[in-house]
Amino acid sequence: MIDNMILNTILILFPLMCYIIYLGEHSYKKDKKKNLYLDLALITSLYLYIKYANDISAYNINLINIPLLIAIIKDRKYMVILLSILIIGTYYSYFNFSIVYLLSEYILYYLLTKLNFGNKNIIKIVINFTIVKILISYLYIGELTILDSLLFAIIAILILYLFNIGESIMDLNMNIKKLKKEKVINDSIFKITHEIKNPIAVCKGYLDMFDVNDVKKSTKYIEILKEEINRTLELLKDFLNFSKIEINKEEMDIEMLIEDTYDGFKNYVKSSGIKINFSGVDDEVYINGDYKRLKQVFLNLIKNSMEAIKEKNISNGIINISCEIDEGFFVITLKDNGIGIDNNTLKEMYKPFYTTKQDGTGLGVCFSKEVIDSHSGMINYYTEYGKWTKVVIKLPIKNSN
Repeated sequence: MIDNMILNTILILFPLMCYIIYLGEHSYKKDKKKNLYLDLALITSLYLYIKYANDISAYNINLINIPLLIAIIKDRKYMVILLSILIIGTYYSYFNFSIVYLLSEYILYYLLTKLNFGNKNIIKIVINFTIVKILISYLYIGELTILDSLLFAIIAILILYLFNIGESIMDLNMNIKKLKKEKVINDSIFKITHEIKNPIAVCKGYLDMFDVNDVKKSTKYIEILKEEINRTLELLKDFLNFSKIEINKEEMDIEMLIEDTYDGFKNYVKSSGIKINFSGVDDEVYINGDYKRLKQVFLNLIKNSMEAIKEKNISNGIINISCEIDEGFFVITLKDNGIGIDNNTLKEMYKPFYTTKQDGTGLGVCFSKEVIDSHSGMINYYTEYGKWTKVVIKLPIKNSN
């Protein structure tokens, strides 16, 4: 009997626990979607019990009412009616009870709880339900089912408490995620405000010293003002690009994009004393991608390589770009012999606004990762500080079928 009791309890609990876990993973904000999954879990719980429960006795059959009790606690009025109808049908098919008896029981209980939908007092709801069951059984069957009903009440309270605790834990988990997200947003706003404040303060200081009668100083101040204003505009542009990334995918030749980026930089890099090499694949390779966004990523990577080479202050700067196909992915590798990245920066560089550059915004790496992730790709950095940095990007190739 104990084994059957445990099995039947698991049949009731399993869909409910799946609902709680799924809720915690997906953190639904809209109550409609959350309630839809709850309704699905309740119906599944009832179905599993009806289909697979063993040793259906007076005690065991009462377990079928637990999804109904949850629907009452969660204020799911229509589900209460639907579940009641299904349960009445089950009672009738197993025990051939009078329809009048069954309807009286569930109508009475529905009227009793209608005035108190959404009540969170589990013990009160289970006791009300148990009392109604005992009274109706006595009136129609002529015997008191106190022992079976009390046993049901104890098991029901334990299951409902377990469900309630599970939901509370998931709600707490969602709230923690929300607080962390809000903290990141607040930190980002603080940092962007702080970054913008600096060049504006510089502009204000020079404007206070500005003298239209002193042409020499005024000309010098104008150049500084332009530089600070451009820095502010660049920061705002990077911030807007990062916070409002929209990806519009279409079929495109990815290697052609790499070649276009390479051609655009070739002459500029050459004038800087840096050599840039490119090696591609022989075949045309198509992906579903956003040409504009991906080009921004590759431009940022080449720009970062150039800056790393300049920081190392060497005369033989080299940037190598290579492409290959590997197990359904188009792999782009960009390697430079610049200053490299130290371990601390390598750990922190994916965080918004983290930068080691004097005029950097700290959004370039975040932006690149966001774009690559949105293409179901991967981007990884490998480096040896003082010697080189290698960036490997993998993008899924469009299925030719």
